[in-house]
Amino acid sequence: MKTLWIIPALVSALFATTYPTPEVGSQIESSQIMVKVDLIKDDNSTVNLLSGDEYIELKSGANVSAVADTITSNLPAAGTYIGVEYTVKKIKTKAKIVIDSTTYYTRETNVSSGNGWNLTTDASKYGYTEMEPSFTDKNRITFTKPLVISNADATIYFVNQFGPIQMEWSSSLDPKGVHWIGNEQYYTGILPQEPKKKISLDINYTNGTSSKTNKLTILTDANNSILGAHLSRPSNFALEGSFFKDGEDIESGYKVDIHISDSSKEQFLRIKAKIDCENGTYELKQPIYLLKNNGTTNTLPDIPQGYGLQMSGTATCKTIHLRQ
Repeated sequence: MKTLWIIPALVSALFATTYPTPEVGSQIESSQIMVKVDLIKDDNSTVNLLSGDEYIELKSGANVSAVADTITSNLPAAGTYIGVEYTVKKIKTKAKIVIDSTTYYTRETNVSSGNGWNLTTDASKYGYTEMEPSFTDKNRITFTKPLVISNADATIYFVNQFGPIQMEWSSSLDPKGVHWIGNEQYYTGILPQEPKKKISLDINYTNGTSSKTNKLTILTDANNSILGAHLSRPSNFALEGSFFKDGEDIESGYKVDIHISDSSKEQFLRIKAKIDCENGTYELKQPIYLLKNNGTTNTLPDIPQGYGLQMSGTATCKTIHLRQ
């Protein structure tokens, strides 16, 4: 029997940042995604799991998501798989947002990423806004441990966790000119083994009392070996990275490679950290490097002028409980 487990959570935000917090009454009623998903075999050939030709609902608070159901029904034949590749084609969102006690609604319209959405205050025009990325949003992930599928049984783990509603404006803090409505993305991914623990730490760049922060989440097995990771991008993000690319265990910690977000998949961020779960602390083992996919460059990432990297801080380590 082929099965798939998920960590249920709130709906996805692909490229979100934050402006003033939406008020009580704000709701993302539906968020749908058109995404192509392929497993990568040990000979580097691919096997398609999801064609990306139809929209799939990302359910909020449901025990099983439509994405998980679809991937479960399309698991491939026996073989050894070393990674996964997924390409986001389109998304669409149906949401109502309350700002300064006024309710704004998404409308039936099609836009390109980066262009403003023309919201409406007329509830009768409430509908889906469809967005097509202006770039190829493709992410290729190397499994830290291969996925072996036999004829008798297979298990893939689709995990996700998302936070509060976020909005991003095109040019000003005008609710009628947003170009993103979604939820802050803590982590998401497809894993070859069951995650047992979640390690979270903040990557902080500081300038006096000002700071710019990204949250790195590392998922591990029961033996604390890394299975996957994700770098969240909240409103004041300092690093242009998000989806996991590759990683491995290092002495008392982890090396994590993160795709550069949105427009460039040719570069990635490398983060090395020593983790002390007993005392709830972490220490970065090096500055965070920006590298080409072929590993030929090794430079510091482009960070806000005047900000310096905080090399240590607080880490949280929690057990994950899966629900079917």
